[in-house]
Amino acid sequence: MFISLDQLSSKLFSTGKICIIEETSRGRTVYEIDQRLPLKSSPFIKYFPSEVSPANIVREIGAEKDKLYYIIPPKRYYRITLKLPFKEKERIEKVVKYEVLGNIPEELSDYVVAFFQLENGRYNGRLTPLQTYTVSKDEIKGVIAGFGEYSKNLRGLIPAESLYYAFLKRLELAGDRLFLDLSQDTIAILLISESGIFKSSTLELEGDLFPGQEFIFLIQAFLRDFTSGTVLVNMRSGVDDRIINQVIGILNKLEIKYRRLNTGDFPVDRTLKDKGYLSDMISAFGLLYQLQKSSQAVVNLLKEEFKPRFSGRIRLKEAIIIAVLLLVIGAMGITKVGLEASYYRNRSIELEDAIRKISLSVFKKPDIDAGEIRKSIRELEKNRKLMSYLLNPQYGASGLLEEVAFLIPGDIKLEFNELVIKRDSIRFSGKTTSFAEVDKLKEALKTSDIFKDVKVVSSSTTGSREGYTVSFVIEIDVKTGLVE
Repeated sequence: MFISLDQLSSKLFSTGKICIIEETSRGRTVYEIDQRLPLKSSPFIKYFPSEVSPANIVREIGAEKDKLYYIIPPKRYYRITLKLPFKEKERIEKVVKYEVLGNIPEELSDYVVAFFQLENGRYNGRLTPLQTYTVSKDEIKGVIAGFGEYSKNLRGLIPAESLYYAFLKRLELAGDRLFLDLSQDTIAILLISESGIFKSSTLELEGDLFPGQEFIFLIQAFLRDFTSGTVLVNMRSGVDDRIINQVIGILNKLEIKYRRLNTGDFPVDRTLKDKGYLSDMISAFGLLYQLQKSSQAVVNLLKEEFKPRFSGRIRLKEAIIIAVLLLVIGAMGITKVGLEASYYRNRSIELEDAIRKISLSVFKKPDIDAGEIRKSIRELEKNRKLMSYLLNPQYGASGLLEEVAFLIPGDIKLEFNELVIKRDSIRFSGKTTSFAEVDKLKEALKTSDIFKDVKVVSSSTTGSREGYTVSFVIEIDVKTGLVE
């Protein structure tokens, strides 16, 4: 029997205890737990107020040699769902950091993005939906500083909702899964649908006040995407009975059938006697599931942590200016990019990726002098109008790509050659099996509310022993007002 390196690593390092610290609004819950599943011994669980630092927690429970994992609450990060036109992890990692920028409500100059791939049933395999988590590096530095001398043992900073997802995906349930997790601080609501939808929201609880109307609004919003399946409710220890009664009362009033999580939903050995703590360990079990699969499966915000900065005779800003010039002056055909670049919301994302690559090569040549930089700046000014067009933040390419992907019939055998998205038009070429398929594709695209006109500008056939293929070029005129 053969075993992969990843599996070998998982077996070698999956023994012994780990320490998981879960941050909440009111403090931190600590789990010192055996990493192996199913759980055969009761974990050590203790609650600490916010004033106690992670370093003091580690010291107090005697976990100085444990591997440490820190679970970050939703208020600390931004959760964004993206859709990209490729599924290779290496390609996604190159671009996802830039794509999230247009979706978060503040500008982050230095940040980390972690992600995992969702099922892509809604997109016929043509788009890859991602769940992304973005946090500023200042936030990460603050967490790491709290561990003090034990920061060297820190293995991961994990967004809480990614662990809910990992836990729920392992439950053997048919249909959709709508999950409510009640704690002393929050009510987390998550939906995982068979069609690939993943939605989550966290409602903060303040004192004795229960936000009934907001809770009803969120539940009804989630039910719009819930077709059929199981509604699960988890009630952690310490939740006020009044909160429980109000939540259950609202579910009954909305005629929502639900069931509470039971012992069989958790990965514990049957011989384990004390099981009263299981409802508190949703996040911890989610992390153990990920670690059991492999360390690479963990949605880890620590993985890009603080790469060393380069030094040289030019500053980063100057290097980027030169890189932009090289891109714009030396490659004026930027509008004819391939499929990988065409999903970008605007051309600035594409430029950012190219700038990053080119600036790295610039740093390898520290003999660039100030005269060259000044000359480059003058050239940049000359091309300001071109740059203004390319960097228009309202380009809307991502939305147009998604529209095309949604409308392409799933039963068409289609091979893309090129896809170019401009401000008011889309042009793509490809191959299929017959002229009838080309007509079918054209008619499907014409049903869009945002496409003004769809026409086949060329089509031809190529024969071979295996049959023949039809090559085509389609041009789409976009209703400009909807993308500007």
